[in-house]
Amino acid sequence: MARIPNVGEYGVFPFTVDSRNRYAYVCLGKHVGFDVVDLKTSEGTHRVFAHDETRTKTIPHRTHGAGLTPDEKEIWISDQDGKKLFIFDATQMPPRETAQVELSRTGHGWVTFSLDGKYAWCHTPDVIDLKTRKVVATLKDETGAPFCSSKFIEVHFRDGKVVAMGDQFGLGRAH
Repeated sequence: MARIPNVGEYGVFPFTVDSRNRYAYVCLGKHVGFDVVDLKTSEGTHRVFAHDETRTKTIPHRTHGAGLTPDEKEIWISDQDGKKLFIFDATQMPPRETAQVELSRTGHGWVTFSLDGKYAWCHTPDVIDLKTRKVVATLKDETGAPFCSSKFIEVHFRDGKVVAMGDQFGLGRAH
């Protein structure tokens, strides 16, 4: 275990890690953004901020959700107060903001992805298509009301046995 100073602005916030355990992306506590941590050197290497619509101002809300797409090409982070997800190109350092997705509501903040890499789920009832970055479905409960949670996982069964399972953390899965 390593202690890495000056990461996350303050406290401990959600993070995600690539499949090679090379980089961690640690959410910020006072702004929408994240710190990139090189896990081999135990150093924070970049602080990356999301920006408002004008792409000129940082956003003074905490980030409470980060996920790498299964192919590890993008990192998605939540702005739980601003009802948005921000998408960054993770194939370059530092990652560069490339898109934003409007969400239906505020909430706790979280991001994860389907095993096949086609869909994203977050803390809202919105199901997002990764290619189009559009909301393509709304999760609903047994009464038809929109359903939200930060604890989504995907489980595949065959003949009553689990054959594949995702996780709620949006961890990288590329090798």
